[in-house]
Amino acid sequence: MGKKYPQSAFTSLVVLNFVVGFSWIAYHNYQPKLLDAFELNTVGEFLFYAQWLILFAVPGLAGKLSDNMLRRRNKYLIIYVTGITVAAMTFMSVALGVGIINLLSLRPLVPFLVIVWLISMNMFVAPANALLKNIAEQDRLPKLMAILIIGTEGVYALEPVIIPLIEGMGAVLTFIAGGLLVTFAGIWFQRQLKKNPEIMSVDYEEKPDHKPLVFVAASIAFGSVFAFIIAVLPSLIGARLNVDGSTTVAALLGFSTLIAWPVSRLSTKFSLQTLAGTGWVMGGVSVLALLIISNESIVYMALIILGLSCSVLSVTTFPLALKNIPARNLALGTGIFLGIAEGFEGFYQWLLQ
Repeated sequence: MGKKYPQSAFTSLVVLNFVVGFSWIAYHNYQPKLLDAFELNTVGEFLFYAQWLILFAVPGLAGKLSDNMLRRRNKYLIIYVTGITVAAMTFMSVALGVGIINLLSLRPLVPFLVIVWLISMNMFVAPANALLKNIAEQDRLPKLMAILIIGTEGVYALEPVIIPLIEGMGAVLTFIAGGLLVTFAGIWFQRQLKKNPEIMSVDYEEKPDHKPLVFVAASIAFGSVFAFIIAVLPSLIGARLNVDGSTTVAALLGFSTLIAWPVSRLSTKFSLQTLAGTGWVMGGVSVLALLIISNESIVYMALIILGLSCSVLSVTTFPLALKNIPARNLALGTGIFLGIAEGFEGFYQWLLQ
């Protein structure tokens, strides 16, 4: 029998990831508008590079601190709680500034608040998702990932619905909603961990066959393909097919999410390493085809293959990475995995500038 933990512990992790995705969609939608409202367009480039650095470095640093806190003081959640609290407070501060205080009086604080929000949002994701390894045994992780990506890729698939919703709500209500959602999801997950402290336990005597190169390859495979879909594909498809690229990407991610469960079942027949490698090759071939071929039929075929590749990589690479992370560095390794993915997205966006 595999490990059994309350389903609510895993469900709360799915909701937490969904809220994080929603928050990022709100941020990317309103950040340019806020900079324009506060007459701060000149700091846009600075915030781009700051965001890239923060997304690349902070998850790993937060993971390392969480691992150290658990090892030395048996207090894993300090960094997690700090990130949740500061992120929610920053959401509320911006809502207050936009809705009540004169816009210009908050102007000098806006870049600072953006930086604080970026850092805090990346403080709790790695410590939270690292615990997936302790929610079920290794051979069940791909199936859990098939559900978890509802909260990751699924939220981006809903972006065409979310954007009109938050624009209809306006900036103030959106930031208030973001703060409340982060608080609710963060506290719910925290309470589930306190009810089930074994989820946070670490077997320091564990000595599995860790393969650092496999961990790095899994991180690069997922990051390179998923970041291409998010950062490059919308404009590329818009040019290739003369369609709304964002809507097409949302449909592709929706397709990827829908087929994740049957894809995850392949892990009972093939090794994670084989599946991840296959997914990466499929992703590389489809990306190459999209970059150099303009024939519509081939482009649509490449999109289908890319969606399948994304699904395969989503359900296999993170479990494969977790398998090759030492128990004492579980949150650190998760942070590096996430940082590599975000690093690719920033790199692609820089190339497109």
